[in-house]
Amino acid sequence: MKIRVSKKISNLPAAVLILLLALLLSAALPVPERYVSAEDVPGEGPFEMTMLNVGQGLSLVLKADGEYMVYDGGGRESSSYVVSWVKQHGIDVFRYMIASHYDEDHIAGLIGLLKTTSVDTLLCPDYVTDTKICRSFAEAAAGSVAEEEHPEAGKIYQLGNAQIRVLSDDPSAEQENDRSLAVRVTYGDFSVIVTGDASEAEEDAILSASPELDSEVYVAGHHGSSYSGSSEFLAAVAPEYTFISCGAGNCYGHPAEDALDRIRAAGSQIFRSDRQGEVTVYSDGSRYWFSQDPCDDWTPGVIPEEQTEEGSETDADGIAGGYYILNTRSKLIHLPDCDSVKQMKPKNMAKSTKSREELIAEGYRPCKNCSP
Repeated sequence: MKIRVSKKISNLPAAVLILLLALLLSAALPVPERYVSAEDVPGEGPFEMTMLNVGQGLSLVLKADGEYMVYDGGGRESSSYVVSWVKQHGIDVFRYMIASHYDEDHIAGLIGLLKTTSVDTLLCPDYVTDTKICRSFAEAAAGSVAEEEHPEAGKIYQLGNAQIRVLSDDPSAEQENDRSLAVRVTYGDFSVIVTGDASEAEEDAILSASPELDSEVYVAGHHGSSYSGSSEFLAAVAPEYTFISCGAGNCYGHPAEDALDRIRAAGSQIFRSDRQGEVTVYSDGSRYWFSQDPCDDWTPGVIPEEQTEEGSETDADGIAGGYYILNTRSKLIHLPDCDSVKQMKPKNMAKSTKSREELIAEGYRPCKNCSP
């Protein structure tokens, strides 16, 4: 490589010339990759986040410089596993516990942790539901030493040298999933975004607030549901890798094919608990690496046959199964496979074969999640 030096530059002091030459040479060198492949994994890092294998649920344990945080705890079936995992890894105190929202597959495992592990601060959305699991969670929280907070969007918490920024706080959102506490965790130049069960409605609200979202890792919203991870949201996050926490053969068909298509179109590789079990991402604030290679299986989940009605077909009005599910209390119309249906109390549920237009004329409104 030849470098031509002008007369004006040649008259500069030697130290300045050396600095200029160093800058020119460094500009010609390739920038080192921040991602470290599994073949060159340097071991554990000062920051790590593990997606626990809780089946059809979500639980993440984060460590930063010896301090710990847990985000959700999975469902009842995995509660003992989560408690055991925490004990096996020598975690005595959680600096923070985050309950994204009050669905059973997110908070049941947290109840066990509140009873067995010390928690300094409990972060949770400011609403309650009249369910047994929510009451049990409230009782466990009250019986612990944890200081409970309902954080507002924009608030920042410190975990070691990591920053946890709250991205959303809407306890009055129409759908409970959209009340999820979404956070962006940053450690040096490395970031992770977690949105609980947030659907496109909450994602739009986050985008409207215009916070910095670009992150290396995205934990797929709502276990890879069709209604989460919009193209616009993924474009803002621009994740290199996506974690999908879902159960093998789950009854919701997660991860959905269109969700996987959007993730792939965003240029992101995936890790999925239904195929790979536990997955950990490590970082030293500059580089980052994983406990295993990304998954090359992009097969979507399939709703088991026993979950569909025998002989069920889509009728001329486009109703899956030939009927709608109505919430007679909220006056919402749902498709039978809408995730909101699982949260509905039986006394408020009704099946209808009427057309969408007829139901709207009766005062019902289409659900914004499943768009019947």
